Amino acid sequence: MSTPAQVAANQKNASHSTGPRTPEGKAASSQNAMKSGVTSAKAVLPFESQNEYNAMYDAFMAQFAPANFIERVIVEDIANAFWRIRRVKAAQISYMTEKLGPYVIPNPLLATAEIMLSKEMRLLHKYEASYRREYESAWRKLQAIQKERRLKEQQQSEARPAAQKTPTTPPLQNEPNFPTAPAADDPATADLLARLDAIMASGL
Repeated sequence: MSTPAQVAANQKNASHSTGPRTPEGKAASSQNAMKSGVTSAKAVLPFESQNEYNAMYDAFMAQFAPANFIERVIVEDIANAFWRIRRVKAAQISYMTEKLGPYVIPNPLLATAEIMLSKEMRLLHKYEASYRREYESAWRKLQAIQKERRLKEQQQSEARPAAQKTPTTPPLQNEPNFPTAPAADDPATADLLARLDAIMASGL
C-alpha cells in the first residue's frame, strides 16, 4: 500500500502533466484514441478504402439528388452513418473469426453464441444501434425537408399568371380579306341613304 508521502508525491507529479506537447506526441495520442476505429469521428480510417467510400458517397448523392446545401449535408450524414455501420459489422466478423480460431470446435453454434454474449460483442452491437439511429434519423429529416421543398415549388408554379400557361390561338391561314365598309360620312353613301329614306317615306 502507498504511504501518505507517496500519494502526495504522485498527486504533485500528476498536476504537472499536460499531456503530449510535440506534434509527434499529439499525433500518437490521437491514434491511441482511435485504436479500434469503431468510434472514430473520421469518415475513412487509414486501413479503409477512400475510393470505396467515394463510390458509396456518390451513389447516395445520385439517389437522393440534394437540391441545396442543407440537403447535401444531410445526405453526407446518411452516407457517413451507413459507412460506420459497415465498419462495425466488419469488426464483429473479424472479432468472432479471431475468437473462433482455426481449431475444430465440437459445437460451433454454442461457441458463436458465447462470443456474441461477450462484453466486447455487446459493445459493438451498441455502436451499431447508435449508428443505425443516426442513419434513420437523417433519412427521415431529409424526406421531410425535400417534401416541404417540392410542395413550395408546386405552389409557386401554380401561382403563376394563367396567361403564361394558356397558349395563344394562332391566326387562321388564308383568311378572306373582306372590303372595308364605306364610312357614313362618304358623299355617295349619304346620298344613297337619303334616297332610301325618301322611298321608305313614300311607302313604295
